[in-house]
Amino acid sequence: MGDTSRYNPQIHHRKSIRLKGYDYSKDGLYFITICTQHRACLFGNVVIAGAPLVGAQNNDIQNKNDIHFVNAIQNDSVVQNKTDFGNDDGRQKGQPQGIAPTGVPTMILNDPGKMVETEWLALPKRFTNIELHEFVVMPNHFHGILQIITPAGKTVGDMIDAFKSITTVEYIHGVKQTGWRSFNGKLWQRNYWERIIGDEQSYQTISNYIVENPAKWKDDKLYHFGNI
Repeated sequence: MGDTSRYNPQIHHRKSIRLKGYDYSKDGLYFITICTQHRACLFGNVVIAGAPLVGAQNNDIQNKNDIHFVNAIQNDSVVQNKTDFGNDDGRQKGQPQGIAPTGVPTMILNDPGKMVETEWLALPKRFTNIELHEFVVMPNHFHGILQIITPAGKTVGDMIDAFKSITTVEYIHGVKQTGWRSFNGKLWQRNYWERIIGDEQSYQTISNYIVENPAKWKDDKLYHFGNI
């Protein structure tokens, strides 16, 4: 990947970086970004100290009594989606972990956002040759690191297509059964962005970017608010 100090998420968001002739079913680490159609904020809000950021949609936080945010603020901590790469601390890979102190912008998932998180965590059950690393569900996009451990014929594209299809079906079910806000035409944009992670420095740089994404939401190129 070259000099990771030059890694620029703004450029990364601008276009897909498919390597011509590259075998995307081979083992390796892949940084994935998927955006909702029209960048509609459907999955929750980024909040600070119990209040949505300026411009965020209050109605994006469903079941306010179920987000555990107020109690977390009183306890001076908030759980957010920071996952561990399974080192020696006994934590399971691909599980939501981490602590954000009071005053730090934090992503609070609504029910659709929780569904997206659940289906991402279920992906290794569908593709048993992969492991998941850092990830975050943001109001209108998703970042995650996916690792293919052993090639099994399925490409990264196959896996992301399955994830997008499953979450779309589940979201439609939520619209019909529990009144989730409908989306316009498609849940996700047609394409996705990926970047092959080639070394430890790249992994750390991208991992930090994912973990810090909620705190830098208003400066993100994908920052957007409002209804569809």
